[in-house]
Amino acid sequence: MFNDTPSGLATGWAEKAPGLPRIRLYYPVMAKEECARKMAILEDVRTAMAALMEIHNDEVEALLKEDFDAISELRRKLGAARANKAELIELYREHVETHGC
Repeated sequence: MFNDTPSGLATGWAEKAPGLPRIRLYYPVMAKEECARKMAILEDVRTAMAALMEIHNDEVEALLKEDFDAISELRRKLGAARANKAELIELYREHVETHGC
C-alpha cells in the first residue's frame, strides 16, 4: 500500500480504529540496506533522548512535591544525560561522514 513519491516520501493509509477517518502517513524513504552501525548509533540516540524525557518528567514530579533535594540530583543527572546525548549525536555525525552511509 505504499508508494514512493517524487518528494522522497513514502505515503500510505493507516486506519487508527474501525469506523474512524483514515490518517495519511508520510515516511522518509530509506535506502533498502541501511548500515547496521549507523542504525545502532541512531537507536542509542533515541534511547538517550528517552532517558532525558524521563528525567524531565521526574523533575516535574519533584517540583510538584516541592522536593528540592531531588531536583538538585535530577539537575546533575540531566547534565550527564545531555552530555551522553551530545556524544552520541557527534558519533553518529562522524560515522555518517566517514562511512558515507
